[in-house]
Amino acid sequence: MIRFIARQKFRFDLGQSFMAIVNFTFIVIAASDKIATLIHIPAKVILVIAVPSAITLVWCLGLLLDKMRFADSYQSELNSRNAMLSSVHKKLDGH
Repeated sequence: MIRFIARQKFRFDLGQSFMAIVNFTFIVIAASDKIATLIHIPAKVILVIAVPSAITLVWCLGLLLDKMRFADSYQSELNSRNAMLSSVHKKLDGH
């Protein structure tokens, strides 16, 4: 049962990562008229600039984290907390 729940959460998390882009787009649309009054740029221009810029910045952060091998460190931490993997390592070290 726990594996089923974990699988569904994994699928949800994958979908949620893409929903962040959609959510940000809606936030920019909702706030663009207020932002436009502050910086005197039309709302349409703000939308065309803000959303691709944010996506590009997030991608650049991902590239930086990839170059720093953050995912390897993250996976190493997950492995150290995995009870099944720890028991396998103990059995291998014992032989």
